[in-house]
Amino acid sequence: MATIPWYFTGIEIGAYVLAVLLLWQAGKQGRYMLLTLIMAMLYGYLLEYMDIRDYHAYVYGQFHIMLPGEVPLPVALSWGMIFYVATQTSDKLGLPWARRPWLDGLLAISIDLCMDPIAAQLGYWNWTPPGPWLGIPFGNFFGWLVVITALSYVWRAASRRFHAITQGLLQQLLILLGVMVVSLLILFVALAVFERLTVTPVLREGWQAVMVLAWIILAAALVAPYYRRFERNNPIDWALLVLPLFFFGYLTLMVFTAVTAPSTALVVNTLVTAVIGLWLFTLPYSRRVFNR
Repeated sequence: MATIPWYFTGIEIGAYVLAVLLLWQAGKQGRYMLLTLIMAMLYGYLLEYMDIRDYHAYVYGQFHIMLPGEVPLPVALSWGMIFYVATQTSDKLGLPWARRPWLDGLLAISIDLCMDPIAAQLGYWNWTPPGPWLGIPFGNFFGWLVVITALSYVWRAASRRFHAITQGLLQQLLILLGVMVVSLLILFVALAVFERLTVTPVLREGWQAVMVLAWIILAAALVAPYYRRFERNNPIDWALLVLPLFFFGYLTLMVFTAVTAPSTALVVNTLVTAVIGLWLFTLPYSRRVFNR
């Protein structure tokens, strides 16, 4: 059996510690939030399983615990945790509920823009063929935006429509099952349209880059008008902040310790996305931290 590199073990252990911490934090908020986090983790696994099976766009390296379909357990857990922390963060800011999914997508993509180029360099996963953004296809970033935004919107709408928090266990499970099914349908329809925009790979990448940028601009435009009204004096919730602190910190460390001869572009991308991401995730606490 091949030796698993230390930087695989490090991020895997980090994911398991974070999962325990966030499951505990969600449980404190009640059964429905705990079930929501578990649902999001299961959703992450199903997403990866079907993506690998149907698209064959990437393959994972060997982690200590691999789920059926060659999906690493920490990857499935991370999908769920990023969704959960993003939604909890936007909730604290007090946005209108229908705008929160757009911010959730921005929070999630800030992590992936930092993570994916480094992960590809280290062999956490490998794209075939590599894409134009530091080896990553633009379709990956579009997928992240659609996954988190759609899942957040469907979950929030269903939770409000069916008063999920006050329902019994069976009703809550059925609501969350419906959320997963509808969100997956939205995702795969969006990806099918996205992949068929043009015939030639060069034109396809160009259009996909435009769509990713347009999505980010649209999301920022929908959220920005509420910036001055953000609730930014929340008590610091370290259980939520630990996730972005770990991912951005660990990934930045990997660039300077594990990646062989990192390019200037990779270093700049890592530092810029880490700074932007940390700024976004700390917005709910910014007045308390900086006393203003």
